[in-house]
This record gives sequence, structure tokens and C-alpha cells, in this order.
Amino acid sequence: MSAWMMLRNSSPAKWTDVPLLDREALLRCRAEQEALATGGARTASAAALFDANSRLHETIAACSGNAFILEGLRRLDRLRRLKEYRKAVDRDQAERRCREHLTLIDMLLAGQQEAAADFMRLHLRNAVREKSDS
Repeated sequence: MSAWMMLRNSSPAKWTDVPLLDREALLRCRAEQEALATGGARTASAAALFDANSRLHETIAACSGNAFILEGLRRLDRLRRLKEYRKAVDRDQAERRCREHLTLIDMLLAGQQEAAADFMRLHLRNAVREKSDS
């Protein structure tokens, strides 16, 4: 089961009724992702890219209200951090991911959780494919 599906199924409430959506945190992530998507990813360090993406991923995971999902993601990030910091960055791929993040954030802020869930599945599939090709 994908991480997003676990997130989606983590609450007895319908995912479309997300009472825990942290708009302020998502808006902060949006500003960060927009800066990266509009040229910042071309010069940002691998560490800065990883950290910005991790902040977004954790912000979205926190919306589930499930502490186990959030803590699991944080543990995975700690394991991946050193590997990702040393890895060469594909700048085109980084910008594309940031644009995808902006689309996802905008869907969440607009209350389009089902569309966001569908988009997240596509985003995750693309990320897995890109990472397995590299």
C-alpha cells in the first residue's frame, strides 16, 4: 500500500472532510516550493531541496491526524537524508517536482482533496520511477 493510501485510510473520517488542514503551514510550503519552481531549484543545494520537500511531505502527513504516519515519514526522512544530500541533483526533475507540489498544495487549499489524492498517486508513481531510474 502506498504512503498516500495509508494516509488517506488513516482516519475514520472521510478524507474529503479534512479538519486538520494547516492552511498556514501549507502556505509557507507553497511559498518555498514556488521559489524553487521558478528558478531556485537551479541553484539550491541538494540538502535545501530535500529539506523543503520533506517539510511539505510532513505538513501533508500531519493533516491525517495520525501520529504514526507522521513519525514513520520522519524516520524515513532521517534514513534518506544522508543519501539524498550526497546525490547529484537533476535540476529539471527538481523543478518539475516542485511544480507538482504547487499543484497539490493548490488542490488541498481549494478543498479538492479527492483530486489531490489522485494527483498524489501520480506524483508518487513518477517519483518512484525517477528514483529507480537513477
